[in-house]
Amino acid sequence: MRRRRAELICGITGGALGLVGLIVAFFAPLGTEGGSTCTDAGCTSYTRAVSYAGSQGVASVIPYLVVFGLPMIGLAVGAAAHALRGSGAARIVLLLCTVLLGIFTVLGALSVGIFLLPATAFAVAASILAARGPQPDTASVEATPALPGGVGILRSLEVACAVAAAVLGGLALYLIVFGLPTCPGSASGGVISSSTGTASGTIVSSPCATAYARLGAVGVLPLLIAAVVPLLAVALGALAHALRRSRAGLVVLWLGTLALLVFGALLTAAPDALPAWVSQLPFGVVYLVPVAALALAASALAVVPEPRPRPGPATT
Repeated sequence: MRRRRAELICGITGGALGLVGLIVAFFAPLGTEGGSTCTDAGCTSYTRAVSYAGSQGVASVIPYLVVFGLPMIGLAVGAAAHALRGSGAARIVLLLCTVLLGIFTVLGALSVGIFLLPATAFAVAASILAARGPQPDTASVEATPALPGGVGILRSLEVACAVAAAVLGGLALYLIVFGLPTCPGSASGGVISSSTGTASGTIVSSPCATAYARLGAVGVLPLLIAAVVPLLAVALGALAHALRRSRAGLVVLWLGTLALLVFGALLTAAPDALPAWVSQLPFGVVYLVPVAALALAASALAVVPEPRPRPGPATT
């Protein structure tokens, strides 16, 4: 009972701290901007504190609030549902949100990640408490309905890693196709920053644009299919294997993971085997590494047998 209460407190506290951290990160005047005004009497310079939302506009903040805020809410709801009702699905949600928060904290370490660190710490604590809960006795096992196939901690981790890989892969796919401009004429894949207009890498004369803007829907469709199919295979295969003990789901999970690894190997070692614009996608390998790592973790967990609960003491 104390363990469940601690899990509930950690989950709700982590979710609340995460939401507060997001508000501070995007709406607190933590940055500065400066300028100068000139009159006949001379020029004067000024600096003032400004928030990210104030400088970039509230509309630009909404996608970040949705992407980062949903795991916060899922953390609190998952911990509460598992602590109060013993729901196996809630534990999967809790573990999934913990994995996503950990990834967001690491990837955003130089920006928003520091504000997510307290929430991530409480999420990890809640997940550990959920994973190391007391073993129920035989009577409670028989009286408590389980999800199809019975979802233990290893199967929960398998699903959490697989779904996190799919979610993170979807976000990365959106960024590299619709969000980040590339310069097709650059040998080093120079990128033009949409906010500053300065170039990093080789300066090129050809215009820089997103892959979707340059090629259109038909042009990016092969990449979308090639990326979405393995991501769905990883997530759906893990769900089928964890919930239904499906061997076909296990095979689908492995095939999806293999496809992600092959694409990453081609992007890293043999970019000439891919279309030229695909090999120049900015930071493509960086985005693919955590996705492939999560898919590999799900595939490895899938072959580890779930430990059997120890029966309680015999009653007369």
